[in-house]
Amino acid sequence: MYEDEFDNRNCDRCRKIECICHKPKPEKEEKKSKCHKVCGNILLNDRTSIVEIWNNRSSFDTIVTASIFNSAASTSSIKVVFFLCNGDTAEIIVPVGNTISTSIEEVCFIQVSRVDGSKVDGRFCLDICFLNAYLNGHND
Repeated sequence: MYEDEFDNRNCDRCRKIECICHKPKPEKEEKKSKCHKVCGNILLNDRTSIVEIWNNRSSFDTIVTASIFNSAASTSSIKVVFFLCNGDTAEIIVPVGNTISTSIEEVCFIQVSRVDGSKVDGRFCLDICFLNAYLNGHND
């Protein structure tokens, strides 16, 4: 029972000892974000030089943490371009045999491409957090 609904028979007893009938309702912990992990392979060659690896098809603000791995078997660095929802871009270059991670807010989509050379063999993992998914009552 909660503060606004208590059993009258127990009122005298509740005043003398701590009782659950006068404790406030427990508050639900409100989630402020919903996160997903997306991972995949990157294979760029003479036929495919640019690939979009993620596109934000929602209206929610995002923070994306991207980890991009470029194999030692690649002959090119990987150029990762983050297209921000305000029209700006941010980019990182991942040299052959390296991994680079970064976190960026308000990402609309992400593209990877070859810098030079003819072959890229790599992997990406994205931790995507939709910041106001629960604040707006959206639970998907």
